[in-house]
Amino acid sequence: NILYNTFWDNYKNSGCNFYTDTYVDGYPYAAWDQIIHNGIIYECKPWPVTAWCQVGGSYYEPWVWSTWTAAWIEIWPY
Repeated sequence: NILYNTFWDNYKNSGCNFYTDTYVDGYPYAAWDQIIHNGIIYECKPWPVTAWCQVGGSYYEPWVWSTWTAAWIEIWPY
């Protein structure tokens, strides 16, 4: 996907650290934190469900169980 690759290349070259390269199980994500997981960007939902982004194991890992949508919003590609 040319648009995605251009976006990602521009991001990596910007020096910004808003994204992490990959989802990290059990990491203390905060509301609005964005991650890249399997080539897709996700954003942690705000309070009152933010803590679900931090749950260890695969229960809220994007696209593993159907429960991931309670914690994360898929934002790119949409």
